[in-house]
Amino acid sequence: MNVDLKNADVRNTTDLEEISNLFELAKQNDATVNIWYFIDGKRKVHFGKLIEIDDGKTLIQIELEDDNPIQISRDLEVFFRVDFQNMIFKKSHIFVDKKGQVNFPTPTSLRLIERRKQPRFIYLYNDHKEFVFGHDVQDIDKKEKLYFSKLINISDNGAGIVMSETSFKNAFGEIDLDNSDSESIAGKKIKVKSITDQKLPENFFANAVYSVFYDDESEGEREIRIGVKFDEAIPQLEYHSINETNRQKLEREKRQSQEIKALLNELNIQGYHGMTVGEQEALFKKLTKEEDKNVEELRTNIESLEQLEYLTKSMKIKLFQEMKVSSLAIALRLCRKFVIISLIKDISENLREEFIYEIQRKQPLSKVIEVQKQLLKYISEKEKSGDIYLDSESFNKEV
Repeated sequence: MNVDLKNADVRNTTDLEEISNLFELAKQNDATVNIWYFIDGKRKVHFGKLIEIDDGKTLIQIELEDDNPIQISRDLEVFFRVDFQNMIFKKSHIFVDKKGQVNFPTPTSLRLIERRKQPRFIYLYNDHKEFVFGHDVQDIDKKEKLYFSKLINISDNGAGIVMSETSFKNAFGEIDLDNSDSESIAGKKIKVKSITDQKLPENFFANAVYSVFYDDESEGEREIRIGVKFDEAIPQLEYHSINETNRQKLEREKRQSQEIKALLNELNIQGYHGMTVGEQEALFKKLTKEEDKNVEELRTNIESLEQLEYLTKSMKIKLFQEMKVSSLAIALRLCRKFVIISLIKDISENLREEFIYEIQRKQPLSKVIEVQKQLLKYISEKEKSGDIYLDSESFNKEV
C-alpha cells in the first residue's frame, strides 16, 4: 500500500511500552504484515498475520499466508511493514521454525507513518507557538497548574509539542527517557487550555502518545518532544484558524521590527527598552533549568501585560497619569520591545525619559512579579469599569 507522505506524520519511537501496545492493537485489528528481503539482488516478498505476542519471551510470531518458501538466514536483514499505523522496522537474527513461522525479538524501534484526514501543519520551533495544558483537578479548592510548551505541528486530531526536560518532569513526573524500563508517558491524560491564540472548550482533553528527546541543535538543557492525541477532533474552522493566526503573527512580527527601528530613531530612545521574543524564551528556559517556581507565573503575567499594546492613545496617557512611572517600568521591563515602545510613544517626552531611565535598573525577579500583580489588579479593575479595553480591535476606538 502506498502512503501519501504529504498527508502523513512520520516519526520514530523507541518507547518499548508504546511498541508493545501497537503490536497488540495490530493483532487485534487483524493487520497484514508485509515481509521483504533481498537474495542475489532479487526482492523476495511474503505476507502474513500476527498470531502470537509473548511479552515474557519478547517474541513475535508471524504465520505466513502465502505458499512461497521463505529463505531467511540468521544474518539476513529483513524488512517488515505492519498494516496498522504503517509500522515499519527491520530485523536480523530471525528464526523460522518447522511450521514456517517467523520468530524474532520485539523490535526496540519503529517508524510510524500515520495517515491523516487533514494535513499536519509543521512549524519551525523558533516561531514560538504556544500549547498550554494542565491536568484535570477534581478538588475545587485546589488551584489548577498550567504547563507551557512549544507547538511544532498540529492536525485535526493531535499535535506535537516540545518542553524542556525539567518542565516535562514537572508536568508528567519522574519519567526517565534514558531508561527503557522507566514508566511510559503513553496514555497520560492532559487538559488542553489553549493552542496559540485559540481558546478551547472548558473541558478539552487529550492523551499523551509518546515522548522522545527532541533532536535539535540547541545548547543547554535537553528538550523533549511529546505527541498528543485529542479526545475530540478540533473543528476544521478553528484548525485552519490556528494556521492562519500564526501566518499573520509572523507577518506582524516582521512589521513590528521595522516600526521599532523607525520609532527608536524618531524618539531618540537609547539603552534597554524591552526584550525580543528570543530573549524572553531564553529567560524562561534559564529559569526552568534552575527550577524557579515563579517561571510559569512570570510567563502568564507577561502575556497578560503585553495586551497593553492595544490601548488607545488616551488610555495610555491615563495609565501613566494614574500609575507610578517607576512601577510601570518594573512591571513591563521583561515585555517585548514593541509593546513598550507602543506604550511610551504617545506620552509626553518628560514621562518617556523618566520611564526609560527607570527601566534601565535591573530588579529581583520577586520584585518584578510583585509589581506585575499590582499592575494586573489595576488593569482588571479598569476593564470592569469600562475605562480600558484590551483587545486587538480597541486601537480603532477612541474613548
